[in-house]
Amino acid sequence: LAQGEVPTYPECAKKASADDLRAAKGAHEAASGFYDRADYDRAIRNWRDAYEFDCNAHRLLINIANAYEKKGDREAAVVTLEAYLKRVPS
Repeated sequence: LAQGEVPTYPECAKKASADDLRAAKGAHEAASGFYDRADYDRAIRNWRDAYEFDCNAHRLLINIANAYEKKGDREAAVVTLEAYLKRVPS
């Protein structure tokens, strides 16, 4: 997403396959490395990829929101947290 572009998170209507879960794990590991190096754009891209592979892994939305906040995009962080709360209301 371009700076200032508001992210969207469509409803999840699928169950991740074993291949999807492996791919999501790889994308998550890459994202964590980028986040640790303060490369927040790449971290966001990889966590969004992980979430596309496993759209039931809602905790990834917390990671994405944190990366948006670190890069100073509070609007995207809020939208992402709202998506998390919609999917995990408890």
